[in-house]
Amino acid sequence: MSYRILAECNVDTMLAKQLGFRDTVHASGISTLLNQMERKHAHITTFGIIDDDKKPPPKFKAYKKVTTKDRLKLYHRETAKGKDHYLILVSPAQEKYLWYSAEDCGIDPTRFFPSIKRLAQVCKSSKADKNSKLQALINSLCAKPDSPVGLIRQWIHQYSR
Repeated sequence: MSYRILAECNVDTMLAKQLGFRDTVHASGISTLLNQMERKHAHITTFGIIDDDKKPPPKFKAYKKVTTKDRLKLYHRETAKGKDHYLILVSPAQEKYLWYSAEDCGIDPTRFFPSIKRLAQVCKSSKADKNSKLQALINSLCAKPDSPVGLIRQWIHQYSR
């Protein structure tokens, strides 16, 4: 593999791994993710999966928007070593993204959670990656060929070449 993937939170990490990126590194927050990309991964193409926070950290400003589709935004910057760094911004925050993506591709999210509020509680939990209902929702989304989450996989494959 000639690229790395970092994820901001447990849910982003779970999603990336379910999409087939088993070596995804959990970074514990956007600032940590951006610092790791800059310091540890300047020599390699790297993708960061992050949630749309209301106030992005200053390092985010170095990235330029490439494209937007299905509530996802792709940003890019070139490192001093000439490697590409990408941020895949999930918008809105992960719980709403998962809920709306499920609805978009014909999956009833209430099969897994009674409300978006309950899904948000699970997503914000430190044990989110252990929640079987969240795993089932993400598995269902990843299994649908027309699911918006498939765009994450597509962008990583497309821009890692």
